[in-house]
Amino acid sequence: MTKFFNAKSHWTDFHEHRDRCEWRLRSLDPTKDYFSYKYYKNTADWEKYEQSGRNSWCGGGRYDESRPTASRVAMHRHEMPTAQYQVCEVPVQGQYRRAEDERWSFVRLGPLRGYGDYDWHSFWHYDLVPEMTEAIEEAGDSVWVTGYFAGAVDATTFEPLNYPPIHHHHFHVLATPFDTFINHNIMFQMHGDATRPDDAGGFDTWLNYFPKDYAFPVAHPLQLDADLNDVRPKHSPQLDFYLDVAIRWTTVKPTKPAALLNFGAPFPMLQSGPMTHWTEHAVNYVPPDVESVFWYTGRLYNSGRLLHVIAHSHSHWFDDYYVFSGTPSDLGLNTGAFQVDYNSVLPWIPADHGLTNDDVRLHVLYHAKKNNVPLRCVVRGELASSADAESAEDQDPEHDPTAADTFDRFPGWHCFDDWTFQKGDPFTLVAFDKPMCPGCEKVRGPMGGQYGIPQHSIFRGVYVNDDNPDDVQHFFTYGHQLGGDQVTAAVPRSHSFDKPPEEDDLLGSPDLVLAFQAGLFSNTALTGFKQYRDAIHTLSSNIPAFHKLRRNLILDRFCEM
Repeated sequence: MTKFFNAKSHWTDFHEHRDRCEWRLRSLDPTKDYFSYKYYKNTADWEKYEQSGRNSWCGGGRYDESRPTASRVAMHRHEMPTAQYQVCEVPVQGQYRRAEDERWSFVRLGPLRGYGDYDWHSFWHYDLVPEMTEAIEEAGDSVWVTGYFAGAVDATTFEPLNYPPIHHHHFHVLATPFDTFINHNIMFQMHGDATRPDDAGGFDTWLNYFPKDYAFPVAHPLQLDADLNDVRPKHSPQLDFYLDVAIRWTTVKPTKPAALLNFGAPFPMLQSGPMTHWTEHAVNYVPPDVESVFWYTGRLYNSGRLLHVIAHSHSHWFDDYYVFSGTPSDLGLNTGAFQVDYNSVLPWIPADHGLTNDDVRLHVLYHAKKNNVPLRCVVRGELASSADAESAEDQDPEHDPTAADTFDRFPGWHCFDDWTFQKGDPFTLVAFDKPMCPGCEKVRGPMGGQYGIPQHSIFRGVYVNDDNPDDVQHFFTYGHQLGGDQVTAAVPRSHSFDKPPEEDDLLGSPDLVLAFQAGLFSNTALTGFKQYRDAIHTLSSNIPAFHKLRRNLILDRFCEM
């Protein structure tokens, strides 16, 4: 297992290239570009999709060309009067250059203004780097990403802004066809837990230079999906910052193509009030006040060897999780007392059975040893304390210094030997969540009640295929709490709404996207592979019409004039 990304020695080189930028404004094309920036003054407004004033940009035409074309390029600038969309390209020079046409493509959005109170800056943009799209079309083949940077930067120094004050709720970049609105084959990402503790590298995870001979394939335009929050207290002074994205890429194929695999937990398809927003962020729920265990299983969509781990969870109530090459039944789960309400996608509560999380860990590890199930990786949550607690109290007299002065940091992880896997191999992830840290009871998910805390137990990793180097692709496997026929397949690299999904000989129908969208229109928890497939088949007779309906609903929601 290698530490695949190593930014510490690359910051000077990155800054030298960024300093050579000759920034220019990008004009949005209303016939093809889709760019949306929305601002919400707090989480309550975000949950309700309520726009705070007319301070957003909405660019691009409607996806359905048969509908009247509202250009949607109006810019409503109340609280963001100076915000701009800037870009530049810089040829790669120096010791890390690997091809003559290698370049950095920079995107800068802002300046944005934060006012605290956990306000939201939400972005969605298709075709992030048009020059890359043109290169793909000209070559008729993939281009190759060799490095990237992403995150909020100070408006004066252009240095990364830590959490606090800026929380990266999520930052996803993926390559996707235009006719697929929801595609979770994430190519690179960061979240609130993306920063390492200061003594372990700090912002090094934000900047990624791939080792020589490695690169990510990109066969479609890039899509950006990001939400940022100013977590300072309410009535904080105005904070100006930018969202920066930088991608290093070339048309020259590497000798070792690599890609990102993603494992995600099942989640309830809920559609009631604020749950709309949380459902679209694919969270499962855990109780705020007792220990809980959540496991899910799936099958690998491709063959390969793991090189590097990028985990994500919410560490205030995340303790650790274990990744095994096996099924839940191999680990003594889904049998006897260890059974869950999978239709409601609920965790298992040890205290209900007179047990603790430690007891369940021993139970799982015992059965793994007994049944020769390899333990592949262990991931543990990390928190950091804020040095600004005293100043935050001065700014807000009602500030509770115990409630919000610890912040997520990059999870610690350890993997055992090289994990080499084959397409269709089973995996099971067992996550252990704890009661929230003392004083953090203010943090609440949208469901309220017993299972009110939104959680992710996501495992991501960079992999290569040693036997067939060209056979790599970014994929996302949504698991299920059961096994066997209930195991969901992965979202494929590319797919279309214009035809029914094709079957995979080994995994069945891999097109999870249609079923995901179908679930957003119902009150049913679609958690099993058979339920997903049923939903897909229900829609397959009229996929183009459903595709247009879904796209226009989303566009209207994000770009309401």
